[in-house]
Amino acid sequence: MANPEAALVETRRVLRRGGRLSCVVFAGAGKNPWVALPCRVLQQRGHMPPPEAGAPGILALADRDRLRRLFVGAGFSEPDIDELAFVWRFRDPDEYWGFLTGVFGGSRCF
Repeated sequence: MANPEAALVETRRVLRRGGRLSCVVFAGAGKNPWVALPCRVLQQRGHMPPPEAGAPGILALADRDRLRRLFVGAGFSEPDIDELAFVWRFRDPDEYWGFLTGVFGGSRCF
């Protein structure tokens, strides 16, 4: 999401009175090595630039304090932020790589 602040402000604007918003974001790189490790390797080998602070990406909303500020700043009440742990399993490296590039291939890592 290129501009999460604007997106949340617009979402709040069009949400009916008393409506609720629910979203899912990934935790940080330490809890998501399935995406963080390949990105780190690609960056270290010069295939992609390091992320800029605040740039869009798969893990861009991992910081709970930032997420909370975004919601409150957009006019929502204090959000409930819960963590849900899950595991993806793949038959082999090719299936993993196909998933990673198919789902997130067009995204920046962070």
